[in-house]
Amino acid sequence: MSALSADHVQAYQRDGFLVLPDFVSVERCNELREAALAIVDHWQPSGERTVFTTDEAARVSNGEFLASGR
Repeated sequence: MSALSADHVQAYQRDGFLVLPDFVSVERCNELREAALAIVDHWQPSGERTVFTTDEAARVSNGEFLASGR
């Protein structure tokens, strides 16, 4: 796919999302979906639980959450 056109950028700025037909093949999308489902199926939650709220942005006590970006 080539660079986005001015129309693409304008549509994204207007709508907050951009539809790119045929950007990825159906087969590749299915592979990604299956991989995501496998991750969910194999995930084992720890005993650590934290409730996140918008008024406690400085919370750093949940190691599982902080490590989940890896």
